[in-house]
Formats: sequence, C-alpha cells, structure tokens
Amino acid sequence: MSSSDLPQHELTMQLSSFLTVTVGFLSNLVYAFNNPVIWNDLADLDIRNINGTYYYSASTMHYSPGAPILRSYDLFNWEYIGHSVPSLDFGDQYNMENGQRAYVEGVWASFFNFNPHTNLWYWGGCIDFWHSYIYTAPAVTGPWTQHVQIIKCYYDCGMLVDDDGTMFVSYVFNNNIWVAQLNADASAEVTSQQVFVPPDSIGQSAALNEFEDTLTRSVWG
Repeated sequence: MSSSDLPQHELTMQLSSFLTVTVGFLSNLVYAFNNPVIWNDLADLDIRNINGTYYYSASTMHYSPGAPILRSYDLFNWEYIGHSVPSLDFGDQYNMENGQRAYVEGVWASFFNFNPHTNLWYWGGCIDFWHSYIYTAPAVTGPWTQHVQIIKCYYDCGMLVDDDGTMFVSYVFNNNIWVAQLNADASAEVTSQQVFVPPDSIGQSAALNEFEDTLTRSVWG
C-alpha cells in the first residue's frame, strides 16, 4: 500500500513519529559538540565558557565595528551580541584620511576573556604589528571602551586569568612563544619571558589559545 492509500489519520501519525525522532536526534546531536560549529567565516577565534555560557570572539581585519562577540549555550546555536571594538580608533589610516588606508590590517588574532576578580571583560590585540590595545567592558554586551595602549606587539595572543585574578598574555615573538604578566588593572606589563621554542618540524606556532593555560601555569606556577 502506498502512502497515498493510507487514511489521513495514519499519515498524520507517521509524520508525527518521524518529526519526533528527528527532533530527538538533532537535540542529542547538539549536545554532542565539544567544539564550536558555526556557518560563518569568523577566523582566529577565542572562545570562553563563563558559567556555562559560551562566548566567541573573532578577527574582522579592517571592518568596523571590530571583534564581534557571539553567544551560545550549546556550541551549535549562536547569536551576535556585540563588538569588543566599537570603532577602529587606531589612526588616520583607519578612516582613510590623508591618503592612507588600512586594508586587511586592524583586528585579528586577539585575546578575549573575563576576570571575575575585577568583574570586567577584556579584549586585546596587536594592531599594525606595532602596538597592542586593550578594551574593557563591565558586561559582555558593553559598553566597551579603549582601556590602554601598550607599546609592544602581543602578536597572535591569548589571555589567561589565574585563580587569584592575575592576568597573563601569551604571544609570539620571533617565532617563539612568550608570556607576559599584566598588572592588576591590565594597564601595563609587569614582566615577560620566553617559554617555548617550537621545533623546526612544526614551524611558527600561531595557535596559542589551546595550550596557553598549560604553558602559563607551568612557567608562573
């Protein structure tokens, strides 16, 4: 008997059963993810799990506003909730003034984290391979403001907030990995040191975030 020969109530029951199984499968699939799944080109991600909620930060190069923030409760369904860099206040070239431009420069490979001891969110990154900027906000949705400019390039950086609230930034310098300790309000560097020299077999190490915690704790205790 074909489906066209089935009574209407049987077709309805079959459809209902199919939808129930499908929804159940998709629900279980969502909770199976251990890494973020997103249908967007949002490179150089830094993702944080804060009290069971996931927050995603990414590169935006010369686009303004910069450093989008996304939120998810399951690593699968994401929503945009703001930007850590409201405007690219990094010089005339970002406003295309005086014949200058900053195409494909700007925001990329930055850090993003929350410090429960200061109750502030932090975003930071190296701009133009020259200076690093740090932005802060009392809530992840803002308002975000430029906190400080540090005369040093934290290239391909990641931030670790230690159990006592001390903030560390891992970064690449001369193809080696360094860790800097920031002061209590993240307005200046206290000290820094080289912590890892990648073997020639893997070349430059640009993906710091996945092992910044281990590196930093092993160096600073």
